[in-house]
Amino acid sequence: MKKIPGLGIVIVAGGSSTRFGGGNKLFADLGGVPVFIHSVRTFAPLTEPGRTVLVVPRGETEHFREALELHAPEFGVRLVSGGAVRTGSVKNGLRALPPGTEIAAIHDAARPLASEDLMLELVRAVETFHCGAIAAERMVDSVCRTDQAGRIVENVSRENLWRIQTPQVFPYAGICACYEELGDVVLTDDSAAFRACGREVVVVENLSCNLKLTTRSDLDLLRFQYASRTGRAVPQ
Repeated sequence: MKKIPGLGIVIVAGGSSTRFGGGNKLFADLGGVPVFIHSVRTFAPLTEPGRTVLVVPRGETEHFREALELHAPEFGVRLVSGGAVRTGSVKNGLRALPPGTEIAAIHDAARPLASEDLMLELVRAVETFHCGAIAAERMVDSVCRTDQAGRIVENVSRENLWRIQTPQVFPYAGICACYEELGDVVLTDDSAAFRACGREVVVVENLSCNLKLTTRSDLDLLRFQYASRTGRAVPQ
C-alpha cells in the first residue's frame, strides 16, 4: 500500500462510554477484535510507523497497549492520554504527532467501518483546495425545529444539510493553530474549530456505512454491517 507523505493520524478513543451501559465500548468484539482496532488497521498503513496516535482515557493506557500489541503490533501506534473533554483529547493527539507532519487526519475510534478510500478522498480534497475536508452523509429525513416543550415551531428544508462524520482532515499547522487560539472552548466537532478561526471546510460525501458506536443496539447494527462486508456470519 502506498503511504501518504506527511500524513499524521489521530484516532480518538478517550470517551467515557456512558451511554453504552457498562464497560468501554471500544473493547466490544467486532469480527474477533476490539472495535478500535479496526480504525488502526484501516488507517495506520497509510502512513509511516509512529505517525499514528491513539488517544485513550487516563488509567486505561496499558489495556489499550496490550490490545495493540496483540492485534496491530506492526504499526508503531503511539499512545497518549486524553483530556477531560474531546477537545482536550484532540489537542493532546495533535501535539503528539511527530515533526514533518503536514496533514492531520482526526478520526473517532467509535466509527470502525470508515474506509481507506474515504480517507484518501479527504486527503485529496485537502491537497486540492488547501482547506479542511470532512466526511458527511446527506440528510434524507424530514427535519423540524421545536420549542422547549417539544412543539414544532419550524419545518427546516433538508437541502444542503449533512450529518457530520469522521475522518476529518486538515492542514496540520492550521488545525493546531485553531485549537491553540480557541483555548478551552468545548467542541464535539473538529471542523467547527477550524471554521471558528475563519478557515474553510469542504464536505466529502460518504455513501458507505460509517455508524458511530454509542449504545448497545448500535453494536448489533455494526456487527450486521461488518458481516455483510466480510461475508462472516452475524453473531447470535
